[in-house]
Amino acid sequence: MIELDYVEGLFLQAEQALEEGKLKEAKETLHEILSVDPSYGRAHHHLGWIYAQKLDHPDRAAYYYRLALKFSPEYPSLYINYAYLLFDIKDLDGHLDLIEKAIQLSGTSRAALHNERGRNAEYRGLIKEAINHYKKAIKVSLNDNEIIIYDDNIKRAKNKLPWLKRWFF
Repeated sequence: MIELDYVEGLFLQAEQALEEGKLKEAKETLHEILSVDPSYGRAHHHLGWIYAQKLDHPDRAAYYYRLALKFSPEYPSLYINYAYLLFDIKDLDGHLDLIEKAIQLSGTSRAALHNERGRNAEYRGLIKEAINHYKKAIKVSLNDNEIIIYDDNIKRAKNKLPWLKRWFF
């Protein structure tokens, strides 16, 4: 039990360091956690997030996200952050597969996941499908700022329809 309390304390320190923008300290603390407990999935997740969002190292981020998924598949934040990375590196099939897993989990943001489905469809040129996903995101969102973003996504996608008809039909 002492080891778990020690690891949880370190994790809180790492989160505090991240909030304060102390990336080096956060990374060191997260690595210390993994030296004590290599199966601590939230530490893998946070390292993935650091490498994806702060250090622009997508391969390293994917490595840590995969480990987080292995050790903490119930951790909701993991799914949306990993989905962002998969979309950014254009692993569109992996992106959709991850979203399908995430939508089944309690605690994941259904609105954000529908939005991700929409982005995936829009990128593939499936504009009407994308719009439907953005509408679903609005339907389940309870956050005014998110709704504005999803509505903007619908407007952008709708603006593409005439262009696509001109180019492909």
